[in-house]
Amino acid sequence: HSRFSATSTNNENTPSDTTFDETGYETDRLAKDAIAMDEMKKVADEEYARLRTPWKWRIRWSVWDFMEENDIAQFPRPVHHRIPNFLNADLAAENLATLPEFQSATLVKVNPDTPQRRVRHLVLSSNKTLLTPQPRLRTGFFSTLHKNNDNIPP
Repeated sequence: HSRFSATSTNNENTPSDTTFDETGYETDRLAKDAIAMDEMKKVADEEYARLRTPWKWRIRWSVWDFMEENDIAQFPRPVHHRIPNFLNADLAAENLATLPEFQSATLVKVNPDTPQRRVRHLVLSSNKTLLTPQPRLRTGFFSTLHKNNDNIPP
């Protein structure tokens, strides 16, 4: 579809009657803009991945491999692609509870992963509010739990 249409006579001295197809021009411009935006997004995503993800994944894989090779991981196994449960996770939770930041907090966000089960228990048993992200966003972003809630087991 042409953006311009022209009508002319055979007489070279007569100017041609040219009209501009604004709708065609805008449609073409928007289509080309969308293609350019998609290409820029791909480039930006690739650059972002190179800047951030590779080093995180290298660290994750080395930690996961170390835990498996040294048999310090606990169920569920294998630990790859998850926050791994580990030997003495409960001891780490008890140490966390001695920190002044934990003691003075009234609201504590704790992930729902297995190695942090004891931390969640300590939050509730210390009469603090527990903020827990929902796995795979099943029922929203966070659950908020309080010890004084009758639905929370002792």
